[in-house]
Amino acid sequence: MAGDAARGAQHVARWSDEDQIISGLAEFGLGRNEARLYVAAVGRPSMRAAQLAARADISRTKAYDALRLLVDKGLFTEEPGRVARFRATDARTVAMLLRKQTFTEKASLVEDTRRLVADLFERYYATAATADPFESVHVLRHEEAAWARQETMIAGARGEVLRTRRRPLGGTLHMDELSLRPGVSYRAIYEGEMLADPAFRAWVAERGVRGERYRFVERVAAPLCVVDRAAILLSLNPKDRRAGGTGNWLTLQHAGLGSLLAEVFERQWRDASLPSVAYGPTQ
Repeated sequence: MAGDAARGAQHVARWSDEDQIISGLAEFGLGRNEARLYVAAVGRPSMRAAQLAARADISRTKAYDALRLLVDKGLFTEEPGRVARFRATDARTVAMLLRKQTFTEKASLVEDTRRLVADLFERYYATAATADPFESVHVLRHEEAAWARQETMIAGARGEVLRTRRRPLGGTLHMDELSLRPGVSYRAIYEGEMLADPAFRAWVAERGVRGERYRFVERVAAPLCVVDRAAILLSLNPKDRRAGGTGNWLTLQHAGLGSLLAEVFERQWRDASLPSVAYGPTQ
């Protein structure tokens, strides 16, 4: 009996996690049937449409329609044969496709989305603090999830964004395309060695023209982002971790710790150097 109860609890937890993923995919424009098919197939060998329909618990007719859309969007590949088989694209590629869709195909909605996120953050800040100090603490295990969380934090900034950045081993710096909102101060501290990268120089120049101030130090101990001295994302990864894939990022909401990290940033900012060539506002 105890074993049955444990298996039942694991089943409920598994479906709860899948439902959260399905809901998250729906936010990126996937229909619920499309999202269920992707979750049912990701990480598994190619399957026939009928098999996928059974795994996703949807009708075969709906599965065929949804699979055609998923193939068109690049989230599935179709393997031709007497009976076609379908394979889900790996999760990392899908994350990149969905984020690209957010910044390109839905460009007309981006600004409205940022305003909505800002309003939601403002409502969140206005609510009474929870009695549980760990309710807002999360550890993210994948780089794409960490970037998505940071972009959401920055989009909701009301007054200040502070970031320290370093180039990961074997990869280039993540060069986001976030707009800079009027009335918000954006400052960043980068490792000086990044200036050797022409792509970085072009990117930071554009950021400077749009209003971000930046300086350089010899070494960034821990990449972090602090928004409004309250929302925090901190990398827990060593510098020798290769770019992309899994890792550990801590995100939390804590005004006291946010203020402390902001003071650490201010000290490093005062000691940091301006670039030898001005790429935009840096003072």
